[in-house]
Amino acid sequence: YKEQAYTDRKGFGVAGYPFNDPRSRNIDYSKFNCKMANWLTDRTISFFTHPTYEVEHIQAYIDAFNKVAAAYMKAPKACAKKKSAPVKKAAKAKK
Repeated sequence: YKEQAYTDRKGFGVAGYPFNDPRSRNIDYSKFNCKMANWLTDRTISFFTHPTYEVEHIQAYIDAFNKVAAAYMKAPKACAKKKSAPVKKAAKAKK
């Protein structure tokens, strides 16, 4: 609710959906405060995927996550440098 799309009420298309939809509620997100969402924001990380990603892309995500997690957990240097087990390559679907 704190993202610019909500605070500036910038919706999709020329109609600015959903903010300018006459059936939607008019919520002023700049005055909204959700304690649970705030708590989750500080503890959440998102990795967006795409159908064309290969095993190497996912492995890069895993390695990046482990590097950041190790830094935040103040893990010993030996643990921080440890690479995760490689992702197993899925069998390609037959066409």
